[in-house]
Amino acid sequence: MLAGVLGAAALWSAAEGRQDGTIADFARAPAGCDTTLTFEESGRFLIYVETAGRVDDVAGDCDVEGAFVRRGDAMPPFELVVIDTEGGQLAIGSHPGVAYDSDGFVGSSIGALEIDGPGDYVMRVASPADDFVVAVGIDPDDDAAMLRLGALSVLIGGLVVGGTAVVLAARRGREPEVVGAVWTVDQRTTTPEPPMSVRPIVPGEALHPPSDSDRATAAPWRAPDQPDM
Repeated sequence: MLAGVLGAAALWSAAEGRQDGTIADFARAPAGCDTTLTFEESGRFLIYVETAGRVDDVAGDCDVEGAFVRRGDAMPPFELVVIDTEGGQLAIGSHPGVAYDSDGFVGSSIGALEIDGPGDYVMRVASPADDFVVAVGIDPDDDAAMLRLGALSVLIGGLVVGGTAVVLAARRGREPEVVGAVWTVDQRTTTPEPPMSVRPIVPGEALHPPSDSDRATAAPWRAPDQPDM
């Protein structure tokens, strides 16, 4: 049971770490810049407004790098345009409701993009504010969902196996001790009956009187010689 709990905790911790890594790897476009974003595969990606975080090595016409924190809680005013590899403008769909606060990054989703194929796309962010960025990536919960599911499976499996072992141990503890049957001798069958040929003992009589053969071979007893008178 303990092994299952520890294994589940390890997987859950790994899921949290994967979520942090996913957020840190988002593509980011600072305000007031045309930023080039390289997509390696097609798919649906979410757009986030980040009010805290850091920007590293941005490709585009702005040299912006370092940490940032939005002053105030209000959403900054901005305009967003995404240009595809052929120069066309992509439609931005609505997708609110995904938020995160992870390892210094704070953001919330405002929309979604459909990327038709890999390549370089340009994200243009126009705003009078400069204390936020627009980030693009997947739902961070999706990337960690499989590990969390695995953690729950390991936990449930450990509880089931451990609980079964506890029940079996409890049953064994309640079973009466088996004592071997004690075999006793029936006293009525252990007292031998005297043989019919035994005769009673007569006082003064030798227990083993000599037989006729003994009388024949035994030397007669003689008194010692007496001196002549």
